[in-house]
Formats: sequence, structure tokens, C-alpha cells
Amino acid sequence: NYPGYYLDLILKDGKAYLPNPPLPAIILMPFVAIWGTSTDEVFVANLVGAFNVVLVWILLKRLEISKIPRILLTALFGFGTVYYSASIIGTICFFAHLVAITFLLLAQIEFFGKRRTFLMGFFLGLSFLARQSVILSLPFFIYPFIFPKHKFSLNILLKQKLRISKDVLTLLMGLAIPVSFQTFYNFIRFI
Repeated sequence: NYPGYYLDLILKDGKAYLPNPPLPAIILMPFVAIWGTSTDEVFVANLVGAFNVVLVWILLKRLEISKIPRILLTALFGFGTVYYSASIIGTICFFAHLVAITFLLLAQIEFFGKRRTFLMGFFLGLSFLARQSVILSLPFFIYPFIFPKHKFSLNILLKQKLRISKDVLTLLMGLAIPVSFQTFYNFIRFI
């Protein structure tokens, strides 16, 4: 049974399905295993929200932002944007947003750090398992491997062919694991 006011449903063969990707629910599972149905999703959202503020600090440090601007930008992210509202409201839609940001930040930290392309793709894929529209950030991660000098050139594209293949394919392999999970999840839900 579902509340009558809940309009965001997929109806198939007399059953109602939620269209939301599975990662936010998977992240809530350990909390539900401990506290059962009295688990406070807002509390968990607060924890994820606080963790993401720490990740923003790490990302800004990787970008070599000096200390005072880093403090201000981190505080602005945590308290001066709609992110704060998402963290304190914590309903399913906002919780999914927070989880997507967690893994998108981890992908960016890896991008501006060691650039292990498999991990970047995997984190991006996990972000996709929370909010599918995050997949639209894929060009941000691929473009620098194709055009390392930040300018489009067919000559660069031809010369970098081997590197493009290795880095981009490794990133896509990392991405393929969570995307394959989502595909399998939907397949077993709707057969």
C-alpha cells in the first residue's frame, strides 16, 4: 500500500513501484537493521550532509584554494545554499540528492587528485544510483583526457588516441558496474 497522495509511481500489473534509484535505500539499510522502522531518515541525512561539507573542504584543498577562502566557500556550501535545506529536511527526494552529491564529490576529489579513472567512473556510477541525471556530468570527467590542453584540436585527438582509449575506457568500466546494477535491478523488478 502507498499513500493516496503519492503521485510519483510506476504502475505495472496491479503493482505500484517507486521510480527512485536504489542507492539511498541501500545506504539506509544498516540504520534500519539497527533501529527498524523508527529510523530517523532526517538524522541520517544530517550525517550525510555533514560528511559532504567535509568532502567539499577536501575538494577545495585539492584545488589549492588558500585557507580563508576555503573556509568561506565550505561554509557557503554547507549553510548558504539550498544544500542546507536538503540536509535538514531529509525526505526521500532530498536524501537522494545528498547521496548523489556525496559520490559526485568523491569523483571530483579523485579527478583533482590521483585521477584513478576506474574510481572516478565508479563514484560517478554510484552517484547515478542515487540520481540518474548525474550521468550528464560524464563529459566533465572525459573531456580532459581527450583534450588535455583544454582546447579542441583534431590533431590532438588523433595523437592522443591510445591514451584516450585507456583512460576513457577505464573510466567507463568503473561506471559500468553501478549502471549494470541499475539495469539488473530494473530487470528483476519488472519481469
